Amino acid sequence: MVTTPFNPRTVIPDQKYRIAVRNRLGMPLCERDDKCRVVQRDRGRWDADPRRPVGKHPCGKMLLPHADHAQGCARQEIYDRHDGVTDLCAAIIMEDGHISDTETEVPGVPSSTKKEPIRADVLVRERAPGTWTAAEIKVRHSFKGTGELAFTDAAQTDEMLRALEAEVHAHYRPVHVRPWIMTSLGRPGEEMCTDLRRLARLRLRRPDVANAVSVQSVQQLLLHRWRAELSCALVLGDAQIYLAALEGECHQGGRGGPPPADVHVYELQGNRLMT
Repeated sequence: MVTTPFNPRTVIPDQKYRIAVRNRLGMPLCERDDKCRVVQRDRGRWDADPRRPVGKHPCGKMLLPHADHAQGCARQEIYDRHDGVTDLCAAIIMEDGHISDTETEVPGVPSSTKKEPIRADVLVRERAPGTWTAAEIKVRHSFKGTGELAFTDAAQTDEMLRALEAEVHAHYRPVHVRPWIMTSLGRPGEEMCTDLRRLARLRLRRPDVANAVSVQSVQQLLLHRWRAELSCALVLGDAQIYLAALEGECHQGGRGGPPPADVHVYELQGNRLMT
């Protein structure tokens, strides 16, 4: 929220920025008598004519001032928030030279809980001598429908994040998975922080960093950029959820991945691209 935009991935439009600031400061997003405008699609009967147009109507439920009803109602926008963070996770992993694909089945590995193929948010083929790994993305809203915090202190939030990490490991077993779990306010789980540091260390081994003047400075640069980009992706997705409730259908559709950005590391003394 306080980082100056330094690439296309860290730009937040004014409307979404205002929503994010009001939400972070605990300020109301709407009036008490406003109604949810999330577009709901009528569920046709099993024998309905498939050629008949699908009906649409606004949700219509009364919103409380903080509009947290949207976090359970705007399902498409919730999926879009997840996809935005997932696509950025895949892009960060590819900076390390790995091959990554989103929403892909893990080859030949059924889930230990559902007995069906595991579908990874991000499936990673690491550089040799690495193997298949996966990343699972989860975002959990920090507030109740009344606008009150769901957890009274940071310790409870961290315990919730650890419990979700354990669930992810149980679901993916025997596949090696790295959970990227965070709250809607951007508090990351311990394993996500650990993985970002691991990726930064791997990035230091790439040719464009090998001759950098200060490897430590490059590591700080990477962590700063990645954390800022992830925070912005989360803010953009979260604000879109509230906009769906406040203004109606605004889903853009499609999944184009994160905006392009300069991800090269420059030699720090001469401002020269390392090769």
